Amino acid sequence: MIDITSVPLRWIDVYEDDALWDGEKVAVDAEGRKILLLRLDGTVAAFNDACPHKGTPLSDGHLEDGVLTCGVHLWKFEATSGKSINPLGKKLLCFPVRVDAGRIFVGVTERAEAEP
Repeated sequence: MIDITSVPLRWIDVYEDDALWDGEKVAVDAEGRKILLLRLDGTVAAFNDACPHKGTPLSDGHLEDGVLTCGVHLWKFEATSGKSINPLGKKLLCFPVRVDAGRIFVGVTERAEAEP
């Protein structure tokens, strides 16, 4: 796991803050990388938009009661942390998020960009 406090981040502007409502998710492109943004209780989270099982876009899945569910094989993840609920032991690739001047930015590192 990358310790983001010691690795310089490159911040990519990906979405308008006001366009992402609470309880909503959206797929965005971050310079060629597919990212899933979601907002719960006012907090924005960003994940690689691919289920770790078969790579299915999580943006095609469901977000309900703080749980993100893959639309194909029904794998479930905590929507704020990316930790798996079913099956256990998996985790989504998360990206740091910054909201500034009405825009949502996602932080990436060279290593994160190279990961699937």
